[in-house]
Amino acid sequence: MQYNTGGYRTRQYQFNKDGSYRFVYVTASHFNEVKLLQYETGTYSVNGDNLTISPSKGANEEWSKVGKTSNGNSDVGNRSINNTWNKKLKTSTRKLEKVAYPFSIQYLDANKANTLILQHHNATERDGKPGWDDSNYYAENSPGKSGLILPKGF
Repeated sequence: MQYNTGGYRTRQYQFNKDGSYRFVYVTASHFNEVKLLQYETGTYSVNGDNLTISPSKGANEEWSKVGKTSNGNSDVGNRSINNTWNKKLKTSTRKLEKVAYPFSIQYLDANKANTLILQHHNATERDGKPGWDDSNYYAENSPGKSGLILPKGF
């Protein structure tokens, strides 16, 4: 999870043993009252050091929060408001891209966790722009602990 001044952005993959996956991207800021939830589900396959993601459905949603965030609130207060889900305001279609990534898994001391490293040279809908080394990094979470609060029933 990445907290920034004024809110946070979190991207998360969940890979299941049956070959299905879920991708979630949440953005919340105290500079606006709308919280964004983008997600997709589909299948994945691994062939050597290549991971292929094949989405089958997904959506982009806007949600209201419980309470109002502002520069006048404490950081802790804004964070707790940003973690709430009130009402779904809007749903739009999501561009679904089949993408093959060269990947590796490494233990990174900075995260104190195994980390999935997806390499790509171009921006993708789900991963955005690649990092400084054309890679995106996803730290492994403990089973049952995602560090990400999602809407009830999601």
